[in-house]
Amino acid sequence: DYSALVAKIKESGADLVYYGGQHTEAGLIVRQMHDQGVKTVLMGGDGISNSEFGAIGGDGAAGTLMTSFPDPASFPEAKDAVADLKAKNVPTEAVTLYAYAATQILAEAIAKAKVDDPKAASDYLHSGAAIPTVLGTISGDIKQPGFVVFEWRKVDGKLVPVALK
Repeated sequence: DYSALVAKIKESGADLVYYGGQHTEAGLIVRQMHDQGVKTVLMGGDGISNSEFGAIGGDGAAGTLMTSFPDPASFPEAKDAVADLKAKNVPTEAVTLYAYAATQILAEAIAKAKVDDPKAASDYLHSGAAIPTVLGTISGDIKQPGFVVFEWRKVDGKLVPVALK
């Protein structure tokens, strides 16, 4: 029950509240905000990127903002991997393809090191070598990955995150 929190949000008159938690609690909070007529926008991080957020939050989830990484399932390079995973009933939401690519990168580094030496693998990773992955070729020492702002919207009767431009 988040009624005390929702009452404080309503009383504050805030335009936006940032929530740094997970989808289950956020869904319950936006549902209760909606039920109590609170117009404040909730914004969260990738902890609310799970499709269950929309199911839990119901109509209250519409309009919620979220920062997250781009959906790699839409990358042309990921097309074959997405088809293979879907054929095996493996969902590609959230971090599935990023984890797949990270595994490919580590496997490549270990193979190139040719020895059981973590430092040699690390040196290879930091060398700037171009490594093919399901997300495309990755090279360099990426320090600041990109992110996208999404808004949860009702599309064809279902709440989904839509990237804002």
